[in-house]
Amino acid sequence: MSDLTYLKEKANNYNVLIVEDSMHIQKQMKSFLVKLFKEVYLAENGLVGLDVFKKNKINIVLTDLIMPEMDGCHFIEELLKISPKSKIIIISAHGYEENVIKFKNMGVVGFIQKPVDFKFLVKSL
Repeated sequence: MSDLTYLKEKANNYNVLIVEDSMHIQKQMKSFLVKLFKEVYLAENGLVGLDVFKKNKINIVLTDLIMPEMDGCHFIEELLKISPKSKIIIISAHGYEENVIKFKNMGVVGFIQKPVDFKFLVKSL
């Protein structure tokens, strides 16, 4: 069974939140993920992301790091205060080794470099 087929079978009962300030990347990711997940929510920064998270039952969070209003690091810290066992995957162009280690220690489950390789995204999910 392919990774995509497996994900499609498992993900249709789950919700995902994409926290990303680039509308182009939001649209691209949503059009891919809406075919797999029960519901796909969008937020343009961490502040909006927290609000969406609090109002909906979110199973997986995909977040950028560099965003206006509230950056990804602060967003992750605040999100983990609300829901310490949240499944968070960072999608960022800033994948320096120190970031990866820092976020893994916080409980982040994955780190994907931009531009997003959708095969790698499927494996991570």
